[in-house]
Amino acid sequence: MKKGILVTVLVGVILMLSGQHCLLFGFSYCNDLECSFSEHPEKTLLSESVITGSIHFLKAKIYVDSLLYEFEKSALEPFDVAVSLDHLEKAISELEIAKTTYAETIKIAQRIGYNQKKSNMFKSFDYEGYRNYNKYNHEISQKVINYLSNFDVIGVYQKCVDDIEDIQVTQALIKEQLKAGATPNLPDIWKIMQQYCETCLFGNYASAMGRTVLGNCNDN
Repeated sequence: MKKGILVTVLVGVILMLSGQHCLLFGFSYCNDLECSFSEHPEKTLLSESVITGSIHFLKAKIYVDSLLYEFEKSALEPFDVAVSLDHLEKAISELEIAKTTYAETIKIAQRIGYNQKKSNMFKSFDYEGYRNYNKYNHEISQKVINYLSNFDVIGVYQKCVDDIEDIQVTQALIKEQLKAGATPNLPDIWKIMQQYCETCLFGNYASAMGRTVLGNCNDN
């Protein structure tokens, strides 16, 4: 079986396991979870920081998708190492900015502090019923639930940073292969696809659950 077909098959498997299309980018937590924080002069900055991180993460994903496009094409024509390396280096740069921005988001959130009046809303929500109704992937949604049910929104942001660092390791491996003039190893291609998809789903679930928990957000 050609490697391009293998990639296509894997995408189908990931989507079936996730229960949602992995390209439903859900990293924009700010408009959904920012109400969990107290009123503070830096609250707008918190929102802007999350949005900025989201933009750079999504840019990185676009460049990685372009790399995957080149890899898929190589089932039919010679693999273009130079173009693929250029896509990956751009992805590496954007992802580093995203990680730095989310790390700053955590610092801002820690300075602001939680609105403790929202605590019970997160701790008493029927996460299991919501997950089942929406047919969410159990493993990924459970990670979100573990944070939100303990009113740990900052933990959600930290999970972003941790996931990005994992992706960076895989991207570094692929870069070494490309710089050696080689076509990336198929298992590494599989891995980076899964990492981006799972990270996007985590953000999607956190955003959706947070919005539902908070309802019509107000600071009372």
